[in-house]
Amino acid sequence: MDKSPLISLKSISKKFKSSAKVSVEDIEILKDVDFDIYKGETIAVVGASGTGKSTLLHIVGTLDRPNQGRLLFGNKNLFDLDADELARFRNRRVGFVFQFHHLLQGFTAIENVMIPCMMGSNLSKKKIIANSEAILERVGLKHRIYHRAEDLSGGEQQRVALARALVMNPDILLADEPTGNLDKNNSIQVHSLLVELNQELGMTLIVVTHNSELASLMQKSVTIQDCKIVDVVGKNSNEN
Repeated sequence: MDKSPLISLKSISKKFKSSAKVSVEDIEILKDVDFDIYKGETIAVVGASGTGKSTLLHIVGTLDRPNQGRLLFGNKNLFDLDADELARFRNRRVGFVFQFHHLLQGFTAIENVMIPCMMGSNLSKKKIIANSEAILERVGLKHRIYHRAEDLSGGEQQRVALARALVMNPDILLADEPTGNLDKNNSIQVHSLLVELNQELGMTLIVVTHNSELASLMQKSVTIQDCKIVDVVGKNSNEN
């Protein structure tokens, strides 16, 4: 791996306004988080519910902004970019997979996968179709390419969502409880697929999960507690 971080979190803090009428204070979710993410590594983010795991993932993916701190990609603070520049960064550099697949119903598997390319690339439609077919075949859905989303099983829908996240060949894949809505058999298949794709494509993979089996497959485990990263355990780590 490159010794320079792909992404660095510097003193990241995040608070939310409380919805409780009696509360006069903001709710602190993350506090002074510092963490480096390296190209090609796999990371599991673990911890109790409500400790800020998903918030951390959303900040890394620029879906959410911190109240303070910097998110460095190379030497550039991503939160210095305007909304359009951030949208382009997300489209081209980051793939997202969530617990629920968020596929467009009434559209086929390939149509769902093509959407990021149609929105953010200069490729011809012919090339977009070819790339989308190739990634769907890689996730084991060659026989389901032209089936509508609602006609697919839960495991197949999640694999379409994974293909959609990867079709732009992102630097980093962020997965938030990607198998939380799947049965054990489908979960195992998706776990294996995530590891294989990381190895094949060299993409960085960060997974928020309560699934100990999935977490054990990652090179590094990061525990969040009391708004902070309290433990980092890695098989292969660039941490100092």
